Amino acid sequence: MRHKLKEDIMAESESVPAAEHRRVFGGMSFSRLTAIPFTAPFRYLRCTWFRTFVAKRCATFRQSYEWIRLWHTLPVREWIAAAEHFRNADFRSALRYYNRGLSRKTTHVAADCARLDRAYCLYRLGELKAAAEGLRTLVEQGSKLRDVYLLLARIELTMGRSWSAIDVLKTYRGMNASDLQTELSLCWCYMLGEARAGDIERIRHRLHHLRTKVSLTDPNSILVDTALAHFEIHYGDEDYGDQLLVRVLASGSAPFEAVLLRGERWLDEGRFLQGREQLERAIQRMPQDPRPAA
Repeated sequence: MRHKLKEDIMAESESVPAAEHRRVFGGMSFSRLTAIPFTAPFRYLRCTWFRTFVAKRCATFRQSYEWIRLWHTLPVREWIAAAEHFRNADFRSALRYYNRGLSRKTTHVAADCARLDRAYCLYRLGELKAAAEGLRTLVEQGSKLRDVYLLLARIELTMGRSWSAIDVLKTYRGMNASDLQTELSLCWCYMLGEARAGDIERIRHRLHHLRTKVSLTDPNSILVDTALAHFEIHYGDEDYGDQLLVRVLASGSAPFEAVLLRGERWLDEGRFLQGREQLERAIQRMPQDPRPAA
């Protein structure tokens, strides 16, 4: 009897019309209903907007983690956003976010770094006076950030104040006498300024001393060779200077000064087309420097 009742129930369920079956299960088959929880998430993974959203969230989390590990404070959202624009060379947007963060966090432990990055944005945007004012304030406060002094010296040199640039670099050299970047910048200030007869011999000695300090695999060796090439071409052995310049350009990572020097050399040799091409490359790399357009 019990077996017969089970057969009747099964027969009745098999005779339910398709429309009634859809009504009972919410308008879809049971097999499709059970499959939804497993297939729906993978459908979202195929969407470009979803992958972009996840990538941005992961990047934000990673930046916040790095911030906490470096500064031991909660992240400042404006400066994280500014750094992202800074890396993408969108200096105007980065400047806006740096200003916004500095208006809220004037005494934050990372505020001086934000002020330095803000000054660099102003420098890249051609606002040299505003950049120099912010950097001078940091120097007067006794900042230990080397890039504050290097950037201020570059701005002073760009504005034609080579002796002011030298004073700035000497101030930092009093804090760190063995810094290679500071020594190189001092040599450039003397070479591009009004070097006296006694300065020439000191520059020669410094550059050759720096060249013995760095190995060929050191990235700084390209910078030293560029400065030495400029010195030899203008104050010493031109042929040796040209050899050094060719070596720097062949490295594939020639700095702005090397590109500019090659353009000037080709113009001096009467190769005007090649010289203009090199100077245009220099302008693209450092548009705020007036020398390529001079």
